[in-house]
Amino acid sequence: MDINSRKLLMQEKGAVVPRERVNELYQKIDEYVYGMNRREIDMEKAYETISTAPNSESNAILNSWKGRFADPGLPLYKSSRVEENQSRAKVFYRKAVELDIEGMAEAGDQYACTCLGEMYRRGRGVYRNKSTAVKWCRKAAEQGYADAQFN
Repeated sequence: MDINSRKLLMQEKGAVVPRERVNELYQKIDEYVYGMNRREIDMEKAYETISTAPNSESNAILNSWKGRFADPGLPLYKSSRVEENQSRAKVFYRKAVELDIEGMAEAGDQYACTCLGEMYRRGRGVYRNKSTAVKWCRKAAEQGYADAQFN
């Protein structure tokens, strides 16, 4: 199934977050998580941005982010609003895979490439594979997503 067919299927299910909105959300999340664009690091606001996004449960990238916040193995992503729970994190990572984060990455989505690279690097939702992680992060960096260079 090509990317346009996937988009059409998701639209039929009423579950599409417009691409521009996802880009905007991802940038905002990065700003809160990493303190970019002179924002204070604020995990509470980062999680709020993720969890209040329209149809966030149907978006592979946002599910990957939810997995990071629920994952007790990732101490960077701490929020008082999220109970750390490995099984809950696995559900989010699996959902990202089910929603075809790999297809999105193959179609050139730089954010999907970065999230997928992180998932492979840590073995979250997929089997751990460092060379595959490097491949996806490199692809995101080649598309101009500078943060991918640090994964």
